[in-house]
Amino acid sequence: MAVRIFRNSFGGGEISNTMYARVDDAKNQTGLAKCKNFIVEPQGPVFRRPGFEYVAHTKYSDRKCRLIPFLFSLDQTMVLEVGHKYIRFHTHKQTLMSGNAPYEITTPYEEADLFELSFVQSIDVITIAHINYPTKTLRRHGATDWRLENVNFNTTLSAPTGLAVTQTIGPDVEEKNKGLFKRKYGVTALNADASEESPLSATVEINCNPFADGAYNTLTWNAVPGAAMYRVYRNVGGVYSYIGQTSETSIIDDAISPDSGITPPRYDSEIASGYPGTVSYFDQRKIFAGTRTKPQYIWMTAAGSENSMAYHLPVQATDRISARIYARDVNRIRHLVPLSRLILLTASGCWVVGTTDTDALTPDSISFKAQNAEGASSVNPVVVNSACVYAAARGGHLREMGYSYERGGFISGDLCLRAPHLFDHKTVIDLDYSKAPNPIIWSVSSDGVLLAFTYIPEQQIGAFSTIETRGSFESVTVVSEGYEDIPYVVTSRRINGQTVRFIERMHEVQSPSRAESCYVDCAGFYQGNPTKTITGLSWLEGETVSILADGYVVPDQKVVS
Repeated sequence: MAVRIFRNSFGGGEISNTMYARVDDAKNQTGLAKCKNFIVEPQGPVFRRPGFEYVAHTKYSDRKCRLIPFLFSLDQTMVLEVGHKYIRFHTHKQTLMSGNAPYEITTPYEEADLFELSFVQSIDVITIAHINYPTKTLRRHGATDWRLENVNFNTTLSAPTGLAVTQTIGPDVEEKNKGLFKRKYGVTALNADASEESPLSATVEINCNPFADGAYNTLTWNAVPGAAMYRVYRNVGGVYSYIGQTSETSIIDDAISPDSGITPPRYDSEIASGYPGTVSYFDQRKIFAGTRTKPQYIWMTAAGSENSMAYHLPVQATDRISARIYARDVNRIRHLVPLSRLILLTASGCWVVGTTDTDALTPDSISFKAQNAEGASSVNPVVVNSACVYAAARGGHLREMGYSYERGGFISGDLCLRAPHLFDHKTVIDLDYSKAPNPIIWSVSSDGVLLAFTYIPEQQIGAFSTIETRGSFESVTVVSEGYEDIPYVVTSRRINGQTVRFIERMHEVQSPSRAESCYVDCAGFYQGNPTKTITGLSWLEGETVSILADGYVVPDQKVVS
């Protein structure tokens, strides 16, 4: 006898057939045997996923590329097409052009290394790290003026040159009493906001008597390009201690009492000996980690500094931090995830960066605590609210990590327990997260399928669906455009027997009208009179229609499906 079952929700998404017998599981009651080319809404319904609009051909049809987001503000976003030794730029369905050709810049990154690039953005600067390349910044100076430059972990200011010192002394002081003491001096240069200070100059020594009547020493030096101020130090017991600061190129030392709490900076050369593989921001510092020769070291810039690895003797609380996690293996730190604490992910586990006896993160207070033994792959994690979602190092599953008050630490859980068939014997290639209109984690699988995971952890909502197309997905990223977060993808398709790769953009979920909706892939919109005759297709002047070529390129419209 047939039994009719009323389903009031599809909020469980696609589940594996190994779950069918689990009638006790709440997700079983709302799960689907197949959820292909649909998206699960958090409230329980499913809807047909929008189509993908054609944006551009990739530069090389025979090479893979990767998409990286650039988010300056909600209304200024861009998608970077990072390919074999180049970067191109796309925004709002368009490609940034320079004349009649796509604007692009040259990079050193080869195709094999693209998906292991680590990147972090601050305002209009993206820092890019990889263990095979010097750390670089990609800076936007103008719409068609992007510059890729090496990061200088030292200061950009040069030490002052030409330091000289002379003594002025009263006329009544006997000659034998004029040089009773030795004084050694050095000087540094600072920029306008004192965020950078040069190394100490070559020092100079003078025999003098600073305590005699009318005695003082005058120091002079040459101006340094880019410097707004200078600091002067005097050697006291082997430590150069602060005696004054000036915007001029001279200063008078009339027996000033030195401050040994302020000393000239030194610059860490450890990080310069290798290329860090990951980069992030946390607690007003930029953080690098995981070089080839020092895989379990992290380096944090001086507080409030972008790249400075300056420190002092004695050590100051705002100095750069250099530390190592001590583990049983030597797996490299792959990811730095800024949550309420800084999370370090390796291929074998997770560590939390904490402090010993203060809330402030300083060179003296930093500590590490192991949290779990579930490692991460090289795919960049995403942050969802107060949790981190990452691809597991083994098994191909997605895992969630968040803080548990009951357990007093960060714990990791498998998000794919109910849908392992979507991940087993495969790997996650790329990962990103969209917040609006629905919170979805997008992951590209090694079999070319795009997986949509509707995810609200605080409501215990997690539902998978598969997005498939005529071809395969190779990369995904998400940027905000208008009122939605829009996924951009790289697709590989066979057109006229040839492999072609495209940049495509998922159409908005909330279309203004039926005429402006789109449910085909690699589609385009055209408004106006046609310049080519297309059999069976006609439209009125001013009407917007979708032009589909079903596997063939229409040159004037540059559209395929």
